[in-house]
Amino acid sequence: MSLNELIALDLRGRPTSPPPTVGSVPPVGTDRPRPVDDPSIGLRQLIVRALDVVRELLAAEEEEDDSALLAELTTLAAQFGVSATPAPTTAGHDCLERARPLASRSKTRRSEQRQELAAIVALVREAVATAGLQLDSIHSEIEASGDRFEAITSQENPKLVREQVMAHVTLLKQLVAEKRKAWESQRETFANKIATLEQQLHVTKRQASTDALTGVANQGSFQAEYQARVNRAGSQLVLAVLDVDGFKSVNDTFGHAEGDRVLRVLGQGLRQALRDNDFIARVGGDEFAVLLEKVTLRQAEMRFTSILTRLRADMGKAGEGCAAPSLSCGLAELSAGDTPASLYERADQALYSAKRAGKNRVASKTRPLMRDLMRK
Repeated sequence: MSLNELIALDLRGRPTSPPPTVGSVPPVGTDRPRPVDDPSIGLRQLIVRALDVVRELLAAEEEEDDSALLAELTTLAAQFGVSATPAPTTAGHDCLERARPLASRSKTRRSEQRQELAAIVALVREAVATAGLQLDSIHSEIEASGDRFEAITSQENPKLVREQVMAHVTLLKQLVAEKRKAWESQRETFANKIATLEQQLHVTKRQASTDALTGVANQGSFQAEYQARVNRAGSQLVLAVLDVDGFKSVNDTFGHAEGDRVLRVLGQGLRQALRDNDFIARVGGDEFAVLLEKVTLRQAEMRFTSILTRLRADMGKAGEGCAAPSLSCGLAELSAGDTPASLYERADQALYSAKRAGKNRVASKTRPLMRDLMRK
């Protein structure tokens, strides 16, 4: 047997396939060579985990300007997946550089919250200290006055006692007037400081519960209000869930600035079209939820059919080259045995029904049968 024939045999005496040439494709029916373990897989998995953490931190900040960056981080994580080709180093570096300010922004917000709390504590401590000093001063004056009255009354001359008592009473009246004036000044100072802090806290709470882009409530605020209204005894409640049809194509075709404009018009339009006691919130990217009380499901259907038509017209008023997408809406009415989760699930199912039926419409999910509730 020649040397070449020996090389062509493996240890079991079977010939091996010739090494493939560059650009060649294995013949149909033959096994591809087993891939060699990639030592970079572990590192790439860690990178994907780190990118997931950065995305979650960005999402928790609820900044609308971060939407494009969140999408880039998602793509970057997918490209660094074990079975995918890693992303170009330059692209990944640029994306992470844009995420760098996250730490500074979060640190600044926490610092502002701590400063507000410290200001409140300092104000209370100052008020307590001032009140204590004033009380100590008054007690000292009273004790001193008691000693002086005792000395006055020990004298034998009634006329002299009367004159000294009247003089001391006059001094006491002056002292009381001065203390009262000082207390009023301190009270006014503290009242102004407290009013300023209350205003700052009100602004902070409003910002924390409001979606910055649309001006309606954010998801966190919605969850608290939703739980309260569903659990309220005897509540007549309809939940509406709506979103923009094909919103991704709006961003892809017209840009994120136009997508933001569409969402702002949607938020403003809902506030104008609904009642003051109707609760409106942005609960996702382009998804909004509305809580309506003291209306039937049929009344809500008629109302939202009109609102969606008006909103689509408003979104297209910006002129040529701007998006005028349609809207779909799902409705569900609170019924006996409902939980917040079951009611939202029905409204969400109704929204998908509207999508499947052709979009640009309102659909409703009627109250479930008792056997459906028993399965939950």
